[in-house]
Amino acid sequence: MNSRNGATYLLAASLFSVAGALVYFSWEVAQVRQQIPSILASVEQTSSEIEPVVKEVAGIRDLIPPILKEVEENRKLVPPILEEMRLTREQIPTILQESGKIREQIPPILQESGKIREQIPSILEESSKIRKQIPPILKEVENTREAIPPMMDRADKMIASARTAGQEASKGAVTGVLTGILTAPFAIVGNAIGLSDEEAKDYSDKDLELLKQAGQEVLMSGKTGASKSWKNPESGYSGKMTLDSIDSSGKRECRVIHLQAWKQGDLKKDRQIKFCLNDSEQWERVE
Repeated sequence: MNSRNGATYLLAASLFSVAGALVYFSWEVAQVRQQIPSILASVEQTSSEIEPVVKEVAGIRDLIPPILKEVEENRKLVPPILEEMRLTREQIPTILQESGKIREQIPPILQESGKIREQIPSILEESSKIRKQIPPILKEVENTREAIPPMMDRADKMIASARTAGQEASKGAVTGVLTGILTAPFAIVGNAIGLSDEEAKDYSDKDLELLKQAGQEVLMSGKTGASKSWKNPESGYSGKMTLDSIDSSGKRECRVIHLQAWKQGDLKKDRQIKFCLNDSEQWERVE
């Protein structure tokens, strides 16, 4: 009897629990039904947000083939890079050995540098003394440079006089119109200007001397275009000697002088005279 009553109570309790569960489930369903609109709205919003993501993924998918191709090309470069690294690694011991030798040389270099640094003050002091001497040295050089032209002129005149005197002493008096020897630095032999004896009669001794000096100076100048004018108011003669050309292409050097002479404004002589060096290093007139 008691067992039956216990079973009855247990069955009643179970039915009551089932009823409670049904009531709770109905309540939860009602809650879910209330949330369905917001869930649907969230789903719709999520769908709208997914669409650009899907498009972006599609674009990324299109980029994958070239990326893979580039990766493949890069993979092809790996073996030579590894080989280069291997060769570099093989050179490292030699480099380290050379570096060790360089390190060994550093102390004596630093020691030598220290000695040089110790000498710098005396070097600077000596340099300062030299700098102080530079202005008077430059002044002396400038004075010497200014003195050279007149010294050269005097030397040329002295050489010309000495050689002329030596030649005249050995040969005796010079006869004819500008015949004999004109000197410095080489002798000029023969008829230097080319006046005949008959033409020379129109010129005074002073005219001929002026001609001789002008011809000698122009011929010896060695500068094309060099000229020398002369004038003798006593006779009315004047003239000009010009070095027209210098030809050094042959076996011996030749120079051409342009002679012009006027008497009281009238042109009396206008000719070119050619001189060449002979085997005795003398200038002689070439017809």
